[in-house]
Amino acid sequence: MRVSSVVLAAAVGVATVSAATAPVLAAKVPTAQRLPAAASATNPGATAASLGLAASSTGVPEAAVLGKRNSLDYLTKVRGKWKRTQVAGPNSAFSAPVVVSGPGTDAAIAVEGASHSLAVYVKINGHWRHLKVAGRNTTYAAPSLVATPSGAGAIATEGKNHSLWFRWQTNGSRWDVKEILGSGRDYSAPSLVIRDSSQAGGLGGAGQADIAYQGPDNALAYAYSTSSYRAWVNDVIGAKRAYSAPSLVVLDGTDATQGEAFVAVEGAKHSLWNYYATTSTLFTGQEVLGNRYAYSAPSAVQNNLDPNHAIEIAYRGASDSLGILLSPDGTHWQNDPLGRAGGVESAPALVAQPNNGQLDLIYQGGSNTLWYLGAPVPSTDIAPAFSASKIGGKGSAYGG
Repeated sequence: MRVSSVVLAAAVGVATVSAATAPVLAAKVPTAQRLPAAASATNPGATAASLGLAASSTGVPEAAVLGKRNSLDYLTKVRGKWKRTQVAGPNSAFSAPVVVSGPGTDAAIAVEGASHSLAVYVKINGHWRHLKVAGRNTTYAAPSLVATPSGAGAIATEGKNHSLWFRWQTNGSRWDVKEILGSGRDYSAPSLVIRDSSQAGGLGGAGQADIAYQGPDNALAYAYSTSSYRAWVNDVIGAKRAYSAPSLVVLDGTDATQGEAFVAVEGAKHSLWNYYATTSTLFTGQEVLGNRYAYSAPSAVQNNLDPNHAIEIAYRGASDSLGILLSPDGTHWQNDPLGRAGGVESAPALVAQPNNGQLDLIYQGGSNTLWYLGAPVPSTDIAPAFSASKIGGKGSAYGG
């Protein structure tokens, strides 16, 4: 696998819907409550139990975090300092949140709400609005959200009894729903990509939805839409290959790699694997790290502004440590241990800023603290130099 021009791909998490609640998803919502038009849809799936991360088109990191008593908080940098806003009060959020960035200061967050509902919070012109996308007993894990440049949204979720569901917006605001797989088929937060024109080719064209998820018997599986979002193909990559939620990206490029699917996942005995496929769903697997190296779901991104490290994967290592894997081509890897500042108690969330390639990374630390690491693109093929800072004190992040 060779990567030429790669850009950040969208990916996202898990939630649920039952047939009884399908009419709720078809209800119209006011135009003002549409998702913000996404400049950068960057969350790599449910990589952490407590947080999500994105970056705006101007390079501003944005985070969503579970707060005290299942509240939901949003953090972003304002004039170089982190500002925290409570989006929803206690007993509002019961899964990892996923956040996507829109133009300017707009953003959207999806999370499992009270009574296994699915909630989306949209920030437009500085004000947060709550959209109840699906009702009670529909959502049983972290949702996976993608926002398109037009402001439409798509969400992949784990449903009741380990089913797999997909929701998408039509006509700007209406939500439609499709059960992709029935009971006993999905056992993790899914990771979702909606392909744009730069990702067309390989396994699918523009507009196709791709979902990676953990199936029964620790299987790694891959579903994708065909002629419409109501028709799907499911491919089981293999049993006993996934011991975490997977992280999916779809490569962008001008050569044979365009449209190639790339999946990172924790393997057996705390190993780390990647799987990739080009023109068919025959995936090739590669063990990147051996036993007792990886202790969380990985977070994978593409970075077209760092020619020496086109693909990067963050993971939680042994003894509450943090590491990042760097590759110029998706097959040759450099492992860069980043230490254990604050103690790493969740999977990390990683994004690459679309304007300058800087890496942003957050995780939950000891005593429910919140930590941020940033690293500019290095001038040579050396590893990026990260600087760490605590952006939330004791009791500021929960669920890791």
